Amino acid sequence: MNHGDFLYCCHEPPFTVMLRDSQVGRLDADSEGLLLFTNDGKLSQQLLDPASGVEKTYIVKVNGVPSLNCLQQLSDGIELDGRKTLPARFQILEELHEGENGMMKRSRVQVQIHEGRFRQIRRMFQSVGFKVKRLKRVCFGCLTLGELLPGKIRELDNGEVSNLIANCRIRDSVASNP
Repeated sequence: MNHGDFLYCCHEPPFTVMLRDSQVGRLDADSEGLLLFTNDGKLSQQLLDPASGVEKTYIVKVNGVPSLNCLQQLSDGIELDGRKTLPARFQILEELHEGENGMMKRSRVQVQIHEGRFRQIRRMFQSVGFKVKRLKRVCFGCLTLGELLPGKIRELDNGEVSNLIANCRIRDSVASNP
C-alpha cells in the first residue's frame, strides 16, 4: 500500500464506535464481528460492490430450526424493498435445545452473502418466520475474524491485502500496488 494508506481488521462488539470515516460496510447495533477499515475509498467501494464477488460470512443464532425448504427459499433470494436479494448460502451448523428442560429450540446457521443491504440477514429470516437472536460476521472475503477479541484491532499485512484483492476480483486499486 502507499504511504499513509491503511487496512485494518477489527472485532467490533455491539455499540462500539471507532474510525467511522474509513469503515468498509457496517454492522448494525445488534450485531458484532469482523469489520475492515481503510482510507482507500476505491478499495472500499470495490469490496462492497456485489459484482466483485466479496463474500461475507456470518454465524446467526435464530429461534427455531429452519427446514431445508426454508433454507432453499432464503438461498434463492427473498424480496426486500421491492428487489430480490442475490443468491446466498445458508447452512445449519447446530440445533440447540435451551431453556428449562431444553424445550426451546434454536439453531446456529452459517450465512454467506455478497451484498449488504440494511439489516438484510435479519429481514430475510424474519420474512420466513424466524427471529435472529445473535448475528456475528466471521469472514470478509478471505479474511477471518479468528482469535481477534472484541474491541481489538490489528493491521493487515501485505500478504493479507494481496490475497483479499486477488481473491475478490478487485482490480486497479491504490492498495493493489503495495
